Amino acid sequence: MEFPPGNGAAYIYNVPGDHVWEEFMEGDPVIILKDGCLQIKNFNKESIARDEFYAQLRLNAVSHLGQVRLAILETNGEVSIFYFADDDVKYGLPIIPEDNRKKHVTITDSGQYSCDTCGYTTCLDPAPVHICPTCQHKKWVPALNEKRLS
Repeated sequence: MEFPPGNGAAYIYNVPGDHVWEEFMEGDPVIILKDGCLQIKNFNKESIARDEFYAQLRLNAVSHLGQVRLAILETNGEVSIFYFADDDVKYGLPIIPEDNRKKHVTITDSGQYSCDTCGYTTCLDPAPVHICPTCQHKKWVPALNEKRLS
């Protein structure tokens, strides 16, 4: 294959159907949140900070992760957000700063709690320590299940 003088890279990039080159140059969109839980392995590989991600969610009227069915980090750095329908909203990790400060290692009251690290949400009974089955962390936040206000 001959390349036009001085235009080799542009020519290779514009080859129709050359998805390998395009993937190398741009990367792929990455699922960073699914069914209200952070996809920790995917999230940790990306360059977005957790507080920056939560800020983007709050700017889209999200108050807890149980309102979000799917969040995708696009190749341009933006986040695409897909919501649960109101009737399908789950309990989830609060991302409003004042609600997220109520972290517990020791659970004194039964209820719905979310792992502060990954957002895994479950009903917990009183115990000195609960270990998250998803990420093995120990800090829990009382979960919310309010519908999204738009």
